[in-house]
Amino acid sequence: MNDRKKGGHQVAPPRTQATREELQQTVSVFKDNEQSLAALNAISDLITQPLEIRQVLTLVADKTMEVMDADAVFVFLLDEKTQELLLEVSKGASEKFVSSVSRVKVGEGFNGTVVKTGNALLVDDATTDPLLSRQAVVIEGIRSQLIVPLRSRGKVMGTLCVANRIPGKFHVGDVALLSSIGNTLGAGLENASLLWEMKQALTLLRQSEEKYRDLFENAYDAIWLHDLDGNMLAANKACEKLTGYSSSEFKNIHICEMLSTNSCSCMEQIERGLIRNE
Repeated sequence: MNDRKKGGHQVAPPRTQATREELQQTVSVFKDNEQSLAALNAISDLITQPLEIRQVLTLVADKTMEVMDADAVFVFLLDEKTQELLLEVSKGASEKFVSSVSRVKVGEGFNGTVVKTGNALLVDDATTDPLLSRQAVVIEGIRSQLIVPLRSRGKVMGTLCVANRIPGKFHVGDVALLSSIGNTLGAGLENASLLWEMKQALTLLRQSEEKYRDLFENAYDAIWLHDLDGNMLAANKACEKLTGYSSSEFKNIHICEMLSTNSCSCMEQIERGLIRNE
């Protein structure tokens, strides 16, 4: 037996004790990484759900608050026109405090600084930091904060902030996890924004098509469409009435069958000019 006895109890040699502590630290790191990965997977699943942006932000804020063991969470989105951060979602803070931070200019305060620099910011005690209005913080009791940018393809779209009423609550190891959440959320917001723009474009296109169709169908003048080979594609009611052909019959007719030789030649000349943008 190599273990020494002290007071009737076995004492592990120093080297064995150190090895055991290193092993415990390694196991702790693995557990932390596993929990972080599970949190990121859960947040990724939330972002891919077919929900409105505010609903997604609310769900992500709830999950982030749980994972980071935070007393409060804030999600700000950047308004590029006004260069202001608008508070979209808040959790764990009073209405009075939320009202005081609902709009933040880029470069001001903690969140404005993060947007301007594009770097995460770790604050051990907000009540002693000159970047923030101490009065609002003291009223709310918030001490430690960790803020990361919401980034996608190198572009900062807002900030994600976790706060706690205990000073020094967050540490350097938390920065990596919250930054990953911020990047995931930033990419999700960009996709949601692109999807919204696509829906808007499709809506405008449908409205334009409906307006065009109404003008086409109800015009008093005869209007028809044909391809570059002269094959009829569509005709309005006035054209049917003028020619005596039905819409189904038009599909089997070549445009030159309805025009004189000179008119057909003139039409082809005009088409060639239109194709050349003349």
